[in-house]
Amino acid sequence: MPIRTFVAGETLTAANVNAYLMQQSVITCTSGTRPASPVQGMVIYETDTDKVWAYNGTTWALPKNVAGGLVPNGYAGITSIQTGITTEADLTGGSITVTLAAGRRYRLHGYARLQSSVDGDYGSLVIADGSNTHLAEAQIKLGTSTQDLRAAKIWVPGAGTYTFKLRASRSVGTGTLQTNHASTNEGFIAIEDAGT
Repeated sequence: MPIRTFVAGETLTAANVNAYLMQQSVITCTSGTRPASPVQGMVIYETDTDKVWAYNGTTWALPKNVAGGLVPNGYAGITSIQTGITTEADLTGGSITVTLAAGRRYRLHGYARLQSSVDGDYGSLVIADGSNTHLAEAQIKLGTSTQDLRAAKIWVPGAGTYTFKLRASRSVGTGTLQTNHASTNEGFIAIEDAGT
């Protein structure tokens, strides 16, 4: 419905208040007390989740041009040392399963601290899907001291539930790799909603 300009002296009816004033403002509610019969374009602010949602005619969703930040269940921290890595292997604790919406961009991030038993080996860090298809990859020349390695990608999926894994391998050389993580310096895999 269009914005209405009220004329001085006209009677303000309940229908005008409901249609033009209440439905064209941001409604404060909780995730459990959203309006029961929303109209397309209605905007709410949830006090229990600190989120803003817009009703798109079918469901409550983030406005298309608003980034949503870290998606629910979209972060896994890696806090232990993993040794003996040669061929590509999942990093322990580095897996997430998330539900994503269609038509939105997502940032995939992976970070690990790697070192090799042999100076000059190359290590790879991979973000893979649940079937181990590579979505993002980074490579670095390693020594016997720890190197930081990051992999990232902007991705536009269809709607659905997805699993992402952080994996590492020795890509060149003869040594074995290990991760060096602790609770004070964790590796991670994360996915953030970047908007449209």
